[in-house]
Amino acid sequence: MEKENKNNDAGGEIKNRSEILFLYDAKDCDPNGDPFTGEPRFDEETQKVMVSDVRLKRYIRDYIDLYESDENNDKIENKDKSKVVFYSSLGKTETIGGRRGSLKNIVVNKVDWKDLLKKCIDIRLFGCVLAEESANIDLTGTVQFKNMNRSLNKVILKPLQNTSVIKSKEKNEQGAIATTTQVPYALISAIGYINAKTAEFNKTTEEDIKMLLMALWNQVNTINTRSKVEQTSRLILKINYIDALSKISDIESLIGLKEDKKDEINYRTFSEIEKDLDFSKMLEVLEKK
Repeated sequence: MEKENKNNDAGGEIKNRSEILFLYDAKDCDPNGDPFTGEPRFDEETQKVMVSDVRLKRYIRDYIDLYESDENNDKIENKDKSKVVFYSSLGKTETIGGRRGSLKNIVVNKVDWKDLLKKCIDIRLFGCVLAEESANIDLTGTVQFKNMNRSLNKVILKPLQNTSVIKSKEKNEQGAIATTTQVPYALISAIGYINAKTAEFNKTTEEDIKMLLMALWNQVNTINTRSKVEQTSRLILKINYIDALSKISDIESLIGLKEDKKDEINYRTFSEIEKDLDFSKMLEVLEKK
């Protein structure tokens, strides 16, 4: 495994396997709502908050669709859409329906995949799936995140009541009281995997990965929806291996809280949890590799 990115061309071919470790915290918000319950995803057995891979990819897609970066990594509005998430044949972003139609057109009319991959950073990074009678596409993404990513600390969810300015019934002008559930504080560990062999087929480049890392970091920091506004990126680490097959098993288990703090549920700020983080196992494994 490399400590520096020596074997991977900074702007070109991805030659070796690598992994991503991303830590970010969420305070008094909902890091990832469960679509069935409307509450934060939560593992009741471990008392840990969960965030899906779909949520993480959404951060990346949203950022790339809205912004691109200059040489100083400053965020500028992507007015020319030079790196939009999905291109149509006219070089414009697509609606979901339009995207499906464009993908079907690729199969039915045998449009060159290389042209699609060249245009679409979204597909180069995450692949795409289309299953219909007349068209089937299943392209595995170069980058995969864990299906569920968990917080390092245990959490007790906090129910809150909010008043609504929308009247609850036709004759009720006072609105209604709604109950929401928030996460008081969670430091979330997200793990991603970058496959060199898939990257070769997808024409994914190191420049694409650089954009992914920047997009994830910046979008978590800047998203301003009510449920996500109190989130902050804390650490992003990319581990490069010396070949296409190496892997550190359960890398997320190598970081955590100190033994006497594993059951702590009262963290409310990063400054409180920072001093209790334990990276000793990870450092030991990295040194051996």
